[in-house]
Amino acid sequence: MKHAALTIPKPCHENWNEMKPVDQSRICASCEKKVHDFTKSSDHEIIKVLSVSKSVCGRFLNSQLERELVSRKEKSNVWAIAASGILGMLSMTNAQAQQGTKQPNVLVVGATQPQEDPDDNDVLQGDIIITTAIKGVVTDGKKPLAGILVTVPELNTQTRTDSKGSYSIAAISGQKINFTGVGYVAHSIQVNAQTTYYVVLSTKKPGPIEHRFIMGKVAVLNPAEKKENPKSLQK
Repeated sequence: MKHAALTIPKPCHENWNEMKPVDQSRICASCEKKVHDFTKSSDHEIIKVLSVSKSVCGRFLNSQLERELVSRKEKSNVWAIAASGILGMLSMTNAQAQQGTKQPNVLVVGATQPQEDPDDNDVLQGDIIITTAIKGVVTDGKKPLAGILVTVPELNTQTRTDSKGSYSIAAISGQKINFTGVGYVAHSIQVNAQTTYYVVLSTKKPGPIEHRFIMGKVAVLNPAEKKENPKSLQK
């Protein structure tokens, strides 16, 4: 599940607290689906569940959606550094104990800590769609373009390019990604097996000036007389 990201295009607004608890999940009385609570799950745990069944209804934090999931293997280097740091702390503690100095309090990393339930405003629940994290850069052929609107209409999601013209958005293979910006011709790409797309937008050419013509009998008006508009035909 490389470069996988998650999105919930149609969030469910049923009350989580009123659902019937079943194991680590709950049953929604409205649709009778099992809703998994992923709000306290790691990316690796989420990937493990989705590798068994891709049709899952879940409850997520906003921070867990619309981004690339990172598996445990990719985090292994971080844990190795953390482990070496802990060993160093323990060695210092043992040395201080042998010298008769007061031992500092040591926090055991990995111990279970109490977790508060997330705020409802930070949670989304509904049917999951597994997407791919699409990245790239938008330019005019010479320089990067900032502020270009990048949208995936089928998922109703959007983002904008940063100061370097870079963007990142979730999409599914076969879907279209649209790129629009003031003064530039709109452009679309269709997602395939690639995950990186470099887009070049062309500048809009000014269109022809529209002229309006009036035809009719000409009358010379005397300023002293009451002005009357001549009958005219407008084309």
